[in-house]
Amino acid sequence: MGSTNELIQTGLDDYFRLPKGKDVDVAEVKKTMKGPSYLKAVEHYVFQKKEGLNEAIYDSNS
Repeated sequence: MGSTNELIQTGLDDYFRLPKGKDVDVAEVKKTMKGPSYLKAVEHYVFQKKEGLNEAIYDSNS
C-alpha cells in the first residue's frame, strides 16, 4: 500500500510547537535519544537552507 506525500510551505508555524507549559528536557533527550513530542507530527520533514544554498532532507523513518 503506497502513501501520498505533500509538500506544504504555508502554516509552518504550526509545527515544532511543544504543548503549553512543556519545555525540552535536554538531559532526557540525551538519555533516551528521542526528541520531544510536538503537538503536530508528520512523517517527513524537508528543510532548505536560507538563501537557497543547499537542501537538507531529514526522513524520520530512517
